[in-house]
Amino acid sequence: MKIHLLICDQFPGILVPGIPSYEWMFEQVFSEAAPALSFAVWQVWRGQFPAEIQPDDVYLISGSNADSYGDTPWVVRLRPWITWAFAAGAHMAGICFGHQILAQALGGQTVRSEQGWDIGIRSSTVYDSDSAQLLGADHYQLIYDHHDQVIQLPQEAIRVSGSNFCPIESFRIGHRVVTLQGHPEFTVAFISHWIQDCAPQESAQVKCRAMKSLSGYEPQGVKMARWLLAMQS
Repeated sequence: MKIHLLICDQFPGILVPGIPSYEWMFEQVFSEAAPALSFAVWQVWRGQFPAEIQPDDVYLISGSNADSYGDTPWVVRLRPWITWAFAAGAHMAGICFGHQILAQALGGQTVRSEQGWDIGIRSSTVYDSDSAQLLGADHYQLIYDHHDQVIQLPQEAIRVSGSNFCPIESFRIGHRVVTLQGHPEFTVAFISHWIQDCAPQESAQVKCRAMKSLSGYEPQGVKMARWLLAMQS
């Protein structure tokens, strides 16, 4: 299987030493989940888009600081690309921004959340029985980092997981579209740096709570990457 990484940001000035690029984080976690995978990288934020769909591949849309409902030129182009790829039979996955823009493009809705910044590691409850069976559990832990939330699913979508803070944290459309609001690719070192050094505008109370969560939970990035791939089969 090949994963096409549709990279929607490079987080300049935020990547810690030892992390050469955002796509590298995806390659690391998914290669650990399934060593036989191969990757193709598309810098969507620079206007690079796949021109054709390979039916056995997965097209994964990454996180981003952009808004999925905004008017940034590459975001405006990405939304109709999603509807075209879905109609063409593509297997797609979305992480954070990718989760949000897949919902937005396929008939759901994403908005700026009144809950504020969701940051740190926390647990999500699994509502979808197929996913719970694959995971062998009715919950999972991931790193979260977002201000926007999906508030309405696409018509054919099933909610996979959620929490009191964010009711829709994952959804799927059959076994062709699978999303996660959380970040399986993020490491604790990366998110710790982000919280402490790259978010001066955010509340000290929120950052303190987020830092405490990094020692209170163990993120299950590899497990959730493995689940995402299994749901596509």
